Amino acid sequence: MVEQLERRSVFTRSQEDYLKALYLLGGDERPVPTRDLAQRLGISSPSVSEMVTRLSAQGLVEHDRYRGQQLTREGRKVALELVRHHRLLEMFLVRVLGYSWDEVHDEAERLEHVISERMEQRIFELLGRPQLDPHGHAIPTLGGKVRAVTAFPASASNKQNFLERSR
Repeated sequence: MVEQLERRSVFTRSQEDYLKALYLLGGDERPVPTRDLAQRLGISSPSVSEMVTRLSAQGLVEHDRYRGQQLTREGRKVALELVRHHRLLEMFLVRVLGYSWDEVHDEAERLEHVISERMEQRIFELLGRPQLDPHGHAIPTLGGKVRAVTAFPASASNKQNFLERSR
């Protein structure tokens, strides 16, 4: 766990945001066009190209000028760690602090970059080792596995049933 903490500390918040956005756009399975990544991040394509060049030099992203960018194995690890932090934080904010599920995203966006691995583990244990966040998205395991989940409307959820249904 200490190795993970040291590894993450070398990345900027911006770099982490790029990696997470690339993952959420399917960049762990296929190349994502620069314009899609730019749109997701709300920035210009030239800015994306500049950052992708840096991430590629760090071995986190593979870039093809015509097809787009895709996460490397190491880039996927960093992205999944952020996704895990984000989703655990959302669940913590809902269950422990009483936020509604529709207001947790922005708070989790800010906090995902600063929590320690120790805090992540304590939140995970406190919440009873949840597999899904309040929106029904799978929480990646520490080993980087993401479970497939059965989709059903979030409106079918209530405070006692936090979409803890999975295949």
